[in-house]
Amino acid sequence: PMQTSFGCNMLALNGGRPEQLTLRTFLTNFIDFREEIVARRTAYELRKARERSHVLCGLAVAVSNVDEVVATIRGSADAADAREKLMTRRWPAHDIAEYIQLIDDPTHT
Repeated sequence: PMQTSFGCNMLALNGGRPEQLTLRTFLTNFIDFREEIVARRTAYELRKARERSHVLCGLAVAVSNVDEVVATIRGSADAADAREKLMTRRWPAHDIAEYIQLIDDPTHT
């Protein structure tokens, strides 16, 4: 035969409820679901990359000002005091200033 047909039970969860779907509705719902998953995953990965970039920018600033960082750490009474001094001081970041602005820009997605 040139044409074959067969029956299929297209039962699926749609909005948390089981429904009998047509092939077109089933595919449309699946594509919508995958788009939502990909968008969520991409937003999560972007958020994690931005968090990581803040750490890397901090390390770049520390490396470019290594003498001052070491002097601040050695001049501190303990680790907590050193951390407080390092965090409150305004460090020059001329080399990576444009990258920091790019990271902090919420419209750059």
